[in-house]
Amino acid sequence: MCIKIVQYAEYTCGHQIVTREQVVDCHQQNCRLSRSHRSDVHDCTATCQQQ
Repeated sequence: MCIKIVQYAEYTCGHQIVTREQVVDCHQQNCRLSRSHRSDVHDCTATCQQQ
């Protein structure tokens, strides 16, 4: 499963602002977020990881 890393700055008032995002690709065909995700016709919601 792919992982999304989010870096943020937190201010003393409690507000948070995203400063950087990075996706770490798992390279698996059954992961919807991967660049290696299957391109053929298939039931993605039933067979692939969605998160």
